[in-house]
Amino acid sequence: MRKPMNRLLIVGLALVFILAGCGKSNSGSNSEAGTSNSGTSSGSSAKQDAGGQKVQISIMTRWGESDPLAPFLNEVIEMFEAEHPNIEVINESISEEASYNNKLKTSIATGQTPSIFYWPGVAGIVEWAENGVLMDVTPLLEDKEWSDGFISGAFEIWNMEKYGVPGHYGIPIGFNPEVMFYNPVVFEQAGITKLPETMDELYETIDKLKASGVIPWGVGAKDTWRAGHIHNNIFYRLIGVEAAKELGTRQKKWTDPDVVETFALFKDLKARGAFQEGFEGVDHNTERSDFLNGKSAMILNGAWAISEIIASDSPYKDQFRFFPFPYFADKPEYKSDSVLYNDVLFISGTMEGAVKEAAIEFVKFLTGKEMQELKLQKYGRLPSRHDVQASEDAPQILKDMVQYMGTIQNPGGDIHDYDPNPAIIDVIRNSIIGMMLGNTPEQTAEEIQKAIDQYEQRKG
Repeated sequence: MRKPMNRLLIVGLALVFILAGCGKSNSGSNSEAGTSNSGTSSGSSAKQDAGGQKVQISIMTRWGESDPLAPFLNEVIEMFEAEHPNIEVINESISEEASYNNKLKTSIATGQTPSIFYWPGVAGIVEWAENGVLMDVTPLLEDKEWSDGFISGAFEIWNMEKYGVPGHYGIPIGFNPEVMFYNPVVFEQAGITKLPETMDELYETIDKLKASGVIPWGVGAKDTWRAGHIHNNIFYRLIGVEAAKELGTRQKKWTDPDVVETFALFKDLKARGAFQEGFEGVDHNTERSDFLNGKSAMILNGAWAISEIIASDSPYKDQFRFFPFPYFADKPEYKSDSVLYNDVLFISGTMEGAVKEAAIEFVKFLTGKEMQELKLQKYGRLPSRHDVQASEDAPQILKDMVQYMGTIQNPGGDIHDYDPNPAIIDVIRNSIIGMMLGNTPEQTAEEIQKAIDQYEQRKG
């Protein structure tokens, strides 16, 4: 998920080792899971039971507590354990971002690396891959019955060769294209008969919606990831996914004129009245509520929003649809550079023997066709596989999203996902909010580049 949790791209995908709270051990810890044993990962152990040796593995994701996908992970674990009675999966998932990040970092630093875990971006991954904390999953791709079912290019996002580390270090569990969700009823009332395809057409749509008395584009930027996601889309449509990667490898600077222009275009949207008054202090829950109740006509969000729409009691729930983020008519070469967030799993590189094999077995089970179908059909979340399709009786918006995902050609995730500086996410998002409150695009770019330069000086 790409909320303050979730985030890297594919196909520019960002990947995620995700796991949530299992009913029998949802406390987030387990005394046996913390012990060390020969041939096991810290966070995993082997123990004896009446049936012989029982292997324990641990999984740590953001699908914990009340997260919508916590029941999915619990259900998968139950089915897996039923089929593999000698393997116990300890679920240590935590939904709250800061708590999750702190626990995972502490676990790795103290040698208690979970068998399987999620992490949102490149920051940390390169170092962990170099130090053997992560398993190179390249050999697993030789299992064609399993790996060929994934969407083309799904594993390339976590190919770390461009960062000087050979190998692939992530297994995708789901993809989330980001699109403009809209209310057709409100559009019709505003006299809009054609969906915008270019940015100029989007500006015209915004003007008509504003004139009709509704919020054209609802944004809850108090949760700063909401503003960050808007900038991602503008950036990719204006200068492309490769430019984001070049920022991460330092071939490009945030103060380059084309990057500064991405900020200027975002600020121009505010000046045009695209967003509600004071959106910088509005939270995401209010943004969601305004859209579901028809107070705003559009929101930009990932495909995960479909499950929220389906579960809502909105009078428009069956009417809501989406369209791709518009492109710039004078930049047709980036028309297919689209935001596609991905959830990815990482496997600990510290395991050996039966524990290692158990972890691999579980990851393949979780990311295989059957469980991906369960995730889509029952929980309304998109798969990472092309061999999974929505059922005939699925909501139309879900079927449309599955079809749309197959059309994405050059995807990318959060821009910060490509940067090795773990603090850059907050710098970028806070700087964008600062721009909305008064700073210039040039000041915004300089603030971010200064943080990058300081990071490189410390590292060097």
